[in-house]
Amino acid sequence: MWTAAGSVGLAAGPLLGGVMVDLLGWRSIFLVNLPIGVLGLWLTWRFVAPSRGSRHPIDWTGQFLAVVALLCVTGSVIEAHRFGWSSFPICAGLGAAVLVLGAFIAVECRHAHPLLPLGFFRQRTFSGATVVGFLLNLTLYGWLFVLGLYFQRTMHWSAWVSGIAFIPLPVVLGIANVLARRVGAWLGAAGAMASGLLIAACGAASLAGIGPDTSYGGMLGGLVLIPAGIGITVPVMTAVLLGSVPQSRAGVASGALNAVRQAGGAIGVALFGGLSSYAAFGLGCGLLIAASVIAAGLIRTVKPAQQPAGVMAGAAPICR
Repeated sequence: MWTAAGSVGLAAGPLLGGVMVDLLGWRSIFLVNLPIGVLGLWLTWRFVAPSRGSRHPIDWTGQFLAVVALLCVTGSVIEAHRFGWSSFPICAGLGAAVLVLGAFIAVECRHAHPLLPLGFFRQRTFSGATVVGFLLNLTLYGWLFVLGLYFQRTMHWSAWVSGIAFIPLPVVLGIANVLARRVGAWLGAAGAMASGLLIAACGAASLAGIGPDTSYGGMLGGLVLIPAGIGITVPVMTAVLLGSVPQSRAGVASGALNAVRQAGGAIGVALFGGLSSYAAFGLGCGLLIAASVIAAGLIRTVKPAQQPAGVMAGAAPICR
């Protein structure tokens, strides 16, 4: 249910955004965070019980380095279309990202309560699910951005009509999310994830050839297959990742997955924003095929109780 709500919200965003842009102007899309943020704070205060576990200090250094590394990567990818990949600003930005990422890893290895316990990645299922999540969000967010531009610049539709064109995505995503459990029970975790990713890749392949003469009906196959595949993959991916760590570390593990997925989404928008629709869907198709191979090779269904005590402890020795 959590992944279904997130997927529907993600795909419904262009519809709400299109209406707001046409009625209130493009700046209004930032105001939507205010009522949602207030509602989130009230719901948290009203319904979320205080944690009964031990309190740990916040890893401020790790948090800062993670933000700077992501800023360097996304900024460099965005500006590469203007300066060129071999230009000094882009090379310097990517080089800085590598250095800051190295510093982040060094800090996390030594921190008693790291932002990202690197020992998680010793578990092949956790590593596989994290990589799949990164590639999945990179392609999905990138495609949403490219499709929005395509509907408005190539099809010459208004913002709200372009938003309506996205309606198949939240509908199919919601249905596929609910069915994912049955698909996972039938095919197994690895089979369900690999199949879902291949279904989405087929949808992307069908959209790679769209052009000014393509009708909306000719795009519907891709607009259905992509959310169908992703809707099957995400719940299974989340479940197997949480099953690969002790229950006491589930919160940290889910936070790590979400952080990596959002980083992938930011990079995807930056990377795909300067590509043609053919290149964007072709590249995304290849990335999802690679993700399906990773899922088939690394994902295993593991219950938390099967993990030996202390394997995923958050202390510094996890890096060794």
